[in-house]
Amino acid sequence: MSHDLLATSEKTALLRATLSTIEQLGKKFSVRNIKIAQLNDEGLTKSKAEILSNIFKEIDVLTIQETHVPEGEKNRLAISGFRMIDYIGHNKHGLATYVNQRLNQQTIQLLERNDFAIGIRVGDLTIYNVYKPPSCNWNNEPLPSSQHPGIYIGDFNSHSLEWGYSSEDENGEKLGNWSLVEYEQSGNEVTAHRLTSLLKEERRKRWLTAMQELDFTHSSRRSWALLRKLGGAQPVRKEKRVTANDISNVLFKTLNIKPNKQEKLHARTSNAR
Repeated sequence: MSHDLLATSEKTALLRATLSTIEQLGKKFSVRNIKIAQLNDEGLTKSKAEILSNIFKEIDVLTIQETHVPEGEKNRLAISGFRMIDYIGHNKHGLATYVNQRLNQQTIQLLERNDFAIGIRVGDLTIYNVYKPPSCNWNNEPLPSSQHPGIYIGDFNSHSLEWGYSSEDENGEKLGNWSLVEYEQSGNEVTAHRLTSLLKEERRKRWLTAMQELDFTHSSRRSWALLRKLGGAQPVRKEKRVTANDISNVLFKTLNIKPNKQEKLHARTSNAR
């Protein structure tokens, strides 16, 4: 539990910084200094709900993933001091979005959702709570489009070099491409250009670092693995395993070779000498 709380604290600080950056870009909020927390709960229970109520009582918006609460059992999602705005029920997955009861309810609006995300607008700020199970794949349009400024927060289960993974899967590629299109359509050229530049710069840095660290002189597994991915390595040749029976068969055949007349004559002549 302490690890989850630490991660939540770090994400809350990151979101505050994000909001500050958006404000500097000229966007105006009707809600100032909003506090948002995100938590993968791995099963919301009554005892967990009581703990969350005490820990996050100063939080404005609470987004939870993996509630493990199926459809039709909304009462199990209750958290004291919060009002649940929307949820997706599932006995193994699921997610729910809450707002603190002290917020003006007239500033809160329910937004479009899809299979993996539910959205609300608090004042002028759009917030999407996201959870994609590892066994599922994104559609061509992974998430609903946001009216900027907007935040997408949750558990995406998508691997990409752009956000710290050592490799990229199909879900990471789809989500990365979608995010670029989303920001390019935001109407804010500064934000779109900055994001695109950061992604390109990050890729360039990773490539340079990878090239500098490659060492083929010591048969580095990492180096040769990358070379194979780039298509520059020779195809692997599978060596045939030699067994004891293989050796005995060769010896048997060799010992039973009978010399011809010329070879016998040559042998006798050599012995006479």
